[in-house]
Amino acid sequence: MSKIIILNGTSSSGKSSIARELHKKLLKPAWVYLEWDTFINMLPQDHIESREDFLEMVPGVLSGFHSTIRAFADSGVNCIVDHVFQDEDIYFDISKKLKDHEVFFIGLHCPIDILEKRETNRGDRTIGTAERQINKVHRNVSYNLELDSHSLSIDECVKKVILLSSKIENFFI
Repeated sequence: MSKIIILNGTSSSGKSSIARELHKKLLKPAWVYLEWDTFINMLPQDHIESREDFLEMVPGVLSGFHSTIRAFADSGVNCIVDHVFQDEDIYFDISKKLKDHEVFFIGLHCPIDILEKRETNRGDRTIGTAERQINKVHRNVSYNLELDSHSLSIDECVKKVILLSSKIENFFI
C-alpha cells in the first residue's frame, strides 16, 4: 500500500518549503513530490487573476490533480502532496479518491500577519490570498498532525512529520 503525506494550509504557510525538505529526506523507497501550483501553472497565467479564479475556470483540473495522486499511489509510488483545500469539498474529494491508501493529513497554520508579510516578501503571490483562504482551508479537515509553521522551523516541522510516521517500517530513512 502506498503512503501519502498531504500538506494543507494557506498560501505562504510553508507547505512547499516543508514538502521539499521532506522530499530530500525520504530516500527509500523513492517518493514523488506533487504540488497544486504545478496544475495551476498549466493554464496561461494571463487568464488567471487569482488562484480561486482557476478553480472556477477549470473545475475538472482539481479532480484531475486528485486522480493523478491516486494514479501514482495505485502504481505503488509514495507521494508528498502540497495542496490548498479551498473548501471542505476538496478535502472530501481527495479523501474519497485516496481511501485505499495510507494518507497522513498535515495542517499548517500561521498567524495572518506573518502570512501577509511572507506574501509581500515573496513577490510571487497575490496580496490578500492568505487572508481569503485562512478561514476556509482547515474547515472540517481531520488532521493526523497540525503544525505552526511560524513558531517551528522547517526542520522542526519535518522532524514532527517523521516522528508521527516513525512507527511505519521503511517509511522514512
